[in-house]
Amino acid sequence: MMSTRQPNSERGFSLIEMMIATVVTAIGLLAMIGLFAKSVAVMQYAQEGIVAKQKAREALEGVYAARDDSSLSFTQIDNFANGGIFKDGFQKMMVNTTTGISGTTSDSTTPDSIVLDGKNVPLSNYQRQILFSPMPAAGGGNDPNIKQVAVTVRVFSPGGGTRDYTVTGYVSKFR
Repeated sequence: MMSTRQPNSERGFSLIEMMIATVVTAIGLLAMIGLFAKSVAVMQYAQEGIVAKQKAREALEGVYAARDDSSLSFTQIDNFANGGIFKDGFQKMMVNTTTGISGTTSDSTTPDSIVLDGKNVPLSNYQRQILFSPMPAAGGGNDPNIKQVAVTVRVFSPGGGTRDYTVTGYVSKFR
């Protein structure tokens, strides 16, 4: 008897299948690289946002401290256009070495900065606005004893555009 043997049907990948697999893998890797680049950019914007929020809070605390220690009168705690010492509109963030209160007419010409990873980083792409608004009184008109203060820090980022971060509080004539 003669035995006939069936040939094994072993077969590998064809060239076409390998090329398709390579293209699919390359597309997946390119998508991952794009996602990584986007996540790095988002992390940068998040860090700028944290700095902006902190600088807004610092300015608001400076207003409260000036009122509490009587270094400013209640009439001085207002925008320059209304007889106060706080600059009108968005201004570059400068260090105030005279009074320590940011955003006033006594700011220096030295840009504000922060320390990141042991390096002094100037905040040249940040602007700040400190805006005082009268509060309406219950019987009409404005209450002369309280003002609303809104501190807005604006950040300019290439690719991220302009973003505003605002902290709002109230300052009264009474401590």
